[in-house]
Amino acid sequence: MANAGDIEDALQRQYGANTEATQENARATLAKMPERSQQMIINALDRMPAADGAWLMGRLATLNKVRTLKR
Repeated sequence: MANAGDIEDALQRQYGANTEATQENARATLAKMPERSQQMIINALDRMPAADGAWLMGRLATLNKVRTLKR
């Protein structure tokens, strides 16, 4: 199980200079979800390895970017 620092390190390895933007976009996607869904994602992040958590954050970020482009 990863902690927030582990996921942060994995995000940095996977996204480099785009880490902060990835985190912001992932947070924006989470904010649009119902509270129950947000909690499910947070609980999943707490249980998965750091590299998988970083991957999930990347996917959440992509969802926000796609929604933004469609407008």
